[in-house]
Amino acid sequence: MLRTRIATTVVALPPLVALVLVGGWPFAVLVAVALTIAAAEFLHVAGTPRTGLAIGLALTAALALASRADTDWRAAALIAAVVVPPLWPVFAARAATALHDWSIVTLAALYYGWLGSHAVLLRDAPDGRAWLLLGLFAAFATDTGAYFIGRSVGRHRLAPAISPRKTWEGALGGWLGGLAVVLVLWRVAELPLSAAEAAGLALVLPLVAELGDLAKSAVKRSLGVKDFGRIVPGHGGMADRIDSLLFALPLVFLWMRWFASS
Repeated sequence: MLRTRIATTVVALPPLVALVLVGGWPFAVLVAVALTIAAAEFLHVAGTPRTGLAIGLALTAALALASRADTDWRAAALIAAVVVPPLWPVFAARAATALHDWSIVTLAALYYGWLGSHAVLLRDAPDGRAWLLLGLFAAFATDTGAYFIGRSVGRHRLAPAISPRKTWEGALGGWLGGLAVVLVLWRVAELPLSAAEAAGLALVLPLVAELGDLAKSAVKRSLGVKDFGRIVPGHGGMADRIDSLLFALPLVFLWMRWFASS
């Protein structure tokens, strides 16, 4: 498992970085594909019927691609993600399960489509490559630090009711790894943040990334599954791989808007 996990990372990381550097529509399409796969995994595990699955995937992709196209298109896609799902179960004679169907499809579209679309927004911003790489590598460092430190010295369970294998030691290791990456990349990329602003991001970002991982674990526990899929060898499904990014990248985007734009 460990060798497979490392091999997958070594193979997948260079193309990902290359597409981040290229940016534009190629990167937006990559994000849309990844988010749609993650949403499909979630909706499949949740037992969503085919029509609801198709609606959820279309809305997820629309949110990601609209973030590249135009602010108005993004707003329209966000409204559609809330308005369209309730109509499907009613017109499909599924009124008895309308609330459940609406909540699952809307959750998938907003959770994966809206949160994940911040990767596109970040890349298209001024200094977008540097901001996005900071968010990506900080989240990866947090995951990696938590994984290896937790495996080697983890003894005290962090949230046994949600994820029995996560430990406080692993969480601390992940936090330190993410913190270090934020500070290094801030300095190397010369991002327009003061030392205090960079330190604040370094302190908070790994915690938010770990919350994303815990949120995913809570959802999997409620659905009674270990992984959402097997598309990413050694990591599980796409939804398992991007869980930290879904929380981390929106924070980086907001931090950039709050401080770098002032």
